[in-house]
Amino acid sequence: MKRVVVAVVILVLVGAVCVASLFYQSYGLKKLDGLTEELLAVYDSGDMEQCFALSESFAQECDRSAGVLLFFVRHADVAPLVDEAALMPELLRRGEKELFLASLLRCRGIIGKLDHQELPRADNVF
Repeated sequence: MKRVVVAVVILVLVGAVCVASLFYQSYGLKKLDGLTEELLAVYDSGDMEQCFALSESFAQECDRSAGVLLFFVRHADVAPLVDEAALMPELLRRGEKELFLASLLRCRGIIGKLDHQELPRADNVF
């Protein structure tokens, strides 16, 4: 009987870790998505200096988050986000506003894709 109790406890712990990791990943992706929304709002307002500062902090946050996301997501799915985010401040520095906006929208799309593909649904599992 003790073996059954130990097995159930281990099973519950593994399940709890899985659920906690999904919540943690979702929290990180929502944080990045919120930063992209804020960047888009600042871009629309036309304040390019603040947009540059936010794009630098977004690039740093993407780089920081990538280390954690790589535990849950394939590297090939995270690398484009980090690459686009690193490019954004340089695009603004060079005055390429349209390319910056395109890069920002690509980042939003990648974040949405990452968030969607990690949901525990039947089409993601099988």
